[in-house]
Amino acid sequence: APFLQRIRTSAAMSPEEIVAKFAGAADLFDPIVGQPSDVDITSIREMLTPVLLQIPYDDADGKDNLIGIILPEEKYTTKYGQAFSPPIRIGAYDETLADDASRVVRAKGEAMWRAKRFDYNTFETARRETTSFILRVVEDTWIRELKDPDTFYTEVQPRDILDHLQSQCTGRHAIDILALQDEMRQYHLEYEGIPECINALEDAQRRAKRA
Repeated sequence: APFLQRIRTSAAMSPEEIVAKFAGAADLFDPIVGQPSDVDITSIREMLTPVLLQIPYDDADGKDNLIGIILPEEKYTTKYGQAFSPPIRIGAYDETLADDASRVVRAKGEAMWRAKRFDYNTFETARRETTSFILRVVEDTWIRELKDPDTFYTEVQPRDILDHLQSQCTGRHAIDILALQDEMRQYHLEYEGIPECINALEDAQRRAKRA
């Protein structure tokens, strides 16, 4: 009974409440003008992370949480010990339950089945709203490559959108840019010959591109 009660009561956030959470976050986030920078992508992740972590999910098994929607797979695996496993859509009734199952077995099986259906609906709502948040704060120009002519962005995972933006974002992180400027100024102080200074600047530019 305590097990079944926990499944019924702790996952208590409705789709409408999830939508409201994302809407509130979007209202607090100023749309990004122009190409997003590394700092902008970090800000998007910082805004979405607490929203996703506050949504009850996988209450039955306690193995996954919705941060897997945006967290890179390797980071999620390192942090939680396994890759994020998105739920699959299931029907209204568990066909694996035997007709002659005992009352306890049937009650437990049905409760677990309801929990899985709830998780799927929760995941889909959170995934959809995460994508909507990103589309709202980032100009379409910078993610148009991912748009399908028929399904648009509905089948693109939010994590893939953020990874795409990260790979295309402008320049280094602000701290790295300052370090590069100091590095370049130091070259002028250390090198008296123009050829040596030019070579040093070219090396610095190559490192910036790799970063």
